[in-house]
Amino acid sequence: MSQAQAANTVQVTAYAKVDAVHVDAVKQRPGVPVLVRVVAPPPAAASSERAPIDLVAVLDVSCCGGLGPVNRMDLLKKAMGFVIDKLGEHDRLAVVPVQASAAVAEKHDLVEMNAEGRKEATRMVQSSLTVTGENKLSTALKMAATILEGRKDHDKKRPGFIVLISDGDDASVLRDAMNLNCSVHAFGFRDAHNARAMHRIANTSAGTYGLLNDGHDGLADAFVTSVGNITSIVAVDAEVSVSCSGAESTAARLTAIESGRFKHDINGGGKRGTIQAGALQAGAVRSFLVYVDNVGDDELEHLPSMLTVGVQYEDRSTTTSQNAAENQAGREMARRTAQVVVVRDGDEHSRLVAAEIVRVAAMRIVGEIIKNYGDNGRALAGAADELHKQWSLLKKSEFAKEAAPACFVSALDAEMSEMEATLRRSSGMSYMLSWQTCHSLQHLQHARSSSSPSATTSVAAAAKGNGGASAVAAAARQSFTAGGAAAMGKFVWSGAHHGGGGGGGERKRKYQSSEMEMIEQRLAYWTKVKCELPPMHHDGECPDHMTTIFRDASRDSIDRAMFHDVFLAVVHATGRRSSKSGGGGDSSCGL
Repeated sequence: MSQAQAANTVQVTAYAKVDAVHVDAVKQRPGVPVLVRVVAPPPAAASSERAPIDLVAVLDVSCCGGLGPVNRMDLLKKAMGFVIDKLGEHDRLAVVPVQASAAVAEKHDLVEMNAEGRKEATRMVQSSLTVTGENKLSTALKMAATILEGRKDHDKKRPGFIVLISDGDDASVLRDAMNLNCSVHAFGFRDAHNARAMHRIANTSAGTYGLLNDGHDGLADAFVTSVGNITSIVAVDAEVSVSCSGAESTAARLTAIESGRFKHDINGGGKRGTIQAGALQAGAVRSFLVYVDNVGDDELEHLPSMLTVGVQYEDRSTTTSQNAAENQAGREMARRTAQVVVVRDGDEHSRLVAAEIVRVAAMRIVGEIIKNYGDNGRALAGAADELHKQWSLLKKSEFAKEAAPACFVSALDAEMSEMEATLRRSSGMSYMLSWQTCHSLQHLQHARSSSSPSATTSVAAAAKGNGGASAVAAAARQSFTAGGAAAMGKFVWSGAHHGGGGGGGERKRKYQSSEMEMIEQRLAYWTKVKCELPPMHHDGECPDHMTTIFRDASRDSIDRAMFHDVFLAVVHATGRRSSKSGGGGDSSCGL
């Protein structure tokens, strides 16, 4: 396969960290951790044509008529206008208002997004703002699922999704059974929705949860990114397989798989394992940890011959839009395999394994806090203390120290600091709940661009969004590394791929590391400032309207100062890099 062809296909790699066999408080699994990474072609490499999708929008506008700090009706129109614009002419959309009766909902079937269909979709959105009827979220979700499940057999080959937008406080979904066989991406209006309800809907349906609007009444990055993911699917039904092939004479077995909310299975007495990675959008990165135990010390170097790793998927990036639906039924599964690479502490790819172990441990910490703490003022303070304690311990672990040069821990640290800050301000658990759903499905929710943005463009865009320190952190790193993909902070220095010419590659990595450290120091300072911002009210009290205004104004001022400081650090770093490299050279991070 040529390099051009490889760039347009899903790739799989595998790295076995053979010096991390023993169980500890962070790893918590016996055996050799093997990192399996699946990478979809980036938007620039993927075909401009794709197979069509079906999308059902469930709109819960029960409180849109009331007074509030923002006009939710206008925001809803803006959000749905964005969705309609992103859909292609062969995509289909249906709108289900939560307040509609069953008879009304049945009229809102999937409509193809040609010129006439777009007009009809706009009318459907408008009608959803005026209907009155029962107000039960679970009923509307079941109606949406029925629309997707009731499609003809050949239409069921299309990826189907549900997008929920809500400003309501319907807690019935916390009690009702949610047997949804499709992904529901749930979004709530800022400060006007039931975060726990949205989280449960997303968590039980292979979906994500986030805020619809940012602090400036614009569409939040989480919503924009999610819609972009839905409308850029390049592969479906991706399945990762790992097997102990050729190891009949050994006792090696698969003992555990860490895959977040992706379903996995180990069978054949531990000889075979599979992970259902599902649909992949352009540029997607999926990382999974597979543990292999009962491997003797003298067998560690032979792991590449003992393990077979592969991914099979249905390619959706090359189907032409004119005959996409007709061709889907007869499409064949593509398959890629990878040879396991043995890595040890200090190796660039060993840092990737360590980084994923840290990320999984962070998800475990957040999951326990979500389960054990409530949403009132005192419980939130306790959750913040527990998060600070557990994350501080994790940062001191050997895995975190090894992963630090790969730019990963600082990105995660910014997110944890922001999470702690929201808890201490008694702002609820929406940030934590959203973080958990996105990380468990490895959906990137920060500011990003399909091209290589300048420092000014990407950092400024992050500063204007609602991602706060973590978004600015991601944008700063991406700008400095000249187009490297910031997929959950898992970076591989380009010198590891190209050899780097011996000492020259090593000097390049050391130079980039020192410049990145300067940026990281500024980010660490500002995240600390935001974390220590006083809540402006006593524990257990509900902040009044004026307190909220002053608190938000303080945060905006800090955000602007942080942006200015980090922007200057990026400009300084990139300027020095250009002067040292003569304005050229490959110093990017790649996936």
